[in-house]
Amino acid sequence: MRLVLRQQSNAFPQLWCCNPFARDGSPSGAHQKHSAVAISTNPPSIPGSHLNAPQPYRTRHYNFQIKVAQVLSDFDFPGRKLPAAFRYTGPFVDRAARKEISFPWSQLDSSRPLVFVSMGTLQNGIKEVYRVIAETCAEFPAQTVLALGGSLAPEALGPLPGHPIIARYAPQLDLLRKSALAVFHGGLNTGIAQLRRMIAIPVRLDQPGVGARLLWKGTGKAIPVHALKSCRLRPAIREVLGTGRYRAQAKALQRQIASIRGVERAAELVEHSLAISRPTVPVA
Repeated sequence: MRLVLRQQSNAFPQLWCCNPFARDGSPSGAHQKHSAVAISTNPPSIPGSHLNAPQPYRTRHYNFQIKVAQVLSDFDFPGRKLPAAFRYTGPFVDRAARKEISFPWSQLDSSRPLVFVSMGTLQNGIKEVYRVIAETCAEFPAQTVLALGGSLAPEALGPLPGHPIIARYAPQLDLLRKSALAVFHGGLNTGIAQLRRMIAIPVRLDQPGVGARLLWKGTGKAIPVHALKSCRLRPAIREVLGTGRYRAQAKALQRQIASIRGVERAAELVEHSLAISRPTVPVA
């Protein structure tokens, strides 16, 4: 059995542990049932929705020993009929492996709540999205940080209402930890990294599913990117920041995240499944 890392077109990685009898070690090259392990960053898809479903590599050719997702069990819908091999873990975050990113920390105003805005690193080049968010946030007594994710230069946005801090890249985990609210694209990595009160602006792929889970758990709201207008974002910000239940729900999930070692747990499950080591780890 060998390990093959496949990068899907939607940029969500899956780790396949494949039988070497497959022609190229990948699901697309198999013509018979092989045992495999998949680790996916995607949440389980919502029934009836193709927008948030993982894009498998012809998984019908594989008998999965285990499927590991970095989704908290409490962040998913109850009563799901998932495969017997499916396992919840937690965020796949390794802080030691993250590069240090320069940021003007001295410009943060501790007297105002912080709104952190990120539209990810893939579908983040829509200037109007940042403009609508900045204009709306400027109506509140908050400080806004826009992280552009590399697709746009800060000067490309021009002057924005409220004079937000605009960074091409930003230390996301640290800023999320300081933020009162995050407005983001609905990406799962951002959604579960620190689990603050959030407003998702889903663009595509699994993002509508993450937004739906924010609504279900009561930690935030969701507005599809094609429907983003100040008249919709304004009441969403007012409700999420002004209603105590959003903060309470977010804190409850934060405590669960703090108790889970997502990366280590995923490795333990895979190793146990492949009988590599740690045979005492229960597959539960």
